[in-house]
Amino acid sequence: SLPPQTAADQPQQVAFVPPRRAEHAKRLYAYLCQTRGLSRQTITDLVRRGLLYEGIIERNGKEYHNAIFPYRDADGRIVGAYQRGLRSDVPYKCDVPGSRKCCGWVIPGNGGSKILYVFEAMIDAASQLDLARLTGRGDDAADRLALSGLDKKPLIQYIRMHPALERIVIMLDNDAAGNDGAVWLKAAALAERPTLTITRELPPFGKDWNDALRKRKNLP
Repeated sequence: SLPPQTAADQPQQVAFVPPRRAEHAKRLYAYLCQTRGLSRQTITDLVRRGLLYEGIIERNGKEYHNAIFPYRDADGRIVGAYQRGLRSDVPYKCDVPGSRKCCGWVIPGNGGSKILYVFEAMIDAASQLDLARLTGRGDDAADRLALSGLDKKPLIQYIRMHPALERIVIMLDNDAAGNDGAVWLKAAALAERPTLTITRELPPFGKDWNDALRKRKNLP
């Protein structure tokens, strides 16, 4: 049999280091406004609240600008981040190494965390917020959680951190993965708190909420 592993044998945990901020956010605004259809109001609001910034990473002696979406713990400390490239022709998206993804990315609403909308991606969460404002729906009460995929851990963590939560609306993509994910995310949430009311809402157009926003604004 193999000898037991010692501490020295264990893989080292990578320390999270936030990407450095760019001096300005011109590329961030250009990509999110012109390509993804988000309003300057929403982007500026997210930046001012510390939920988004334009960051820079260096690879092979070159600098790359990305949208950085910080993950925060219960005390508001940044414990990780998701990064997305700002070029449509070269998709780039991944967690920053060492991130505690279980905290998720949350846009807090003003309703006392009684209602939660759940999305796959950060841009979808921001798009649905924009779309609600455009259509006069008035969704400012709800918190919005982006899972950056279909990982249930951020949802479970959110439920545990918010005892006032009463209702969850699952707003995943309208595709096979989103449909399957909605079923098991609902089951996981109810296993954690059986009193929750959980419903599903699909984007009015396209596969996801950014598709719907771009359709509303007549963008390709």
